[in-house]
Amino acid sequence: MLNQKSSRMTMAVILVAAVMAVAAGTAIASNMGFKINKGLDLTIAAGGQRGNNWLSIPYFNPYGTIGTMCAQTGLPSAGFNRATVTDINPVSGVSSTVTCGTAAANALAITPGRGLRARNPFNASPIVNSVIIV
Repeated sequence: MLNQKSSRMTMAVILVAAVMAVAAGTAIASNMGFKINKGLDLTIAAGGQRGNNWLSIPYFNPYGTIGTMCAQTGLPSAGFNRATVTDINPVSGVSSTVTCGTAAANALAITPGRGLRARNPFNASPIVNSVIIV
């Protein structure tokens, strides 16, 4: 004869496991975030220009455009020593270079998954040592 007490407990465990499996499959919200402190190479290269700084922007980011990224990360956007950001299309190989703080930078949208090259040209003293990407 089957023990009625143990069968109720088994049924309760199975029910809880089923609810957990269904909830885990439908839960899509996440409270995880990342903050990256990216050091920039500001050494002077041949010709007086600074080094190339390749940045990988996350798929989901708060920037939207290159101009917004320049402003929020602290890349120089005013004066004569503005940073330049280059976006290269990996399929066609065509590159788009814009200068921070210009209308062109504010109009160029960041394409998720592409890398960007940031440069701070023609400046003998470093303005930005690192950027924080969220």
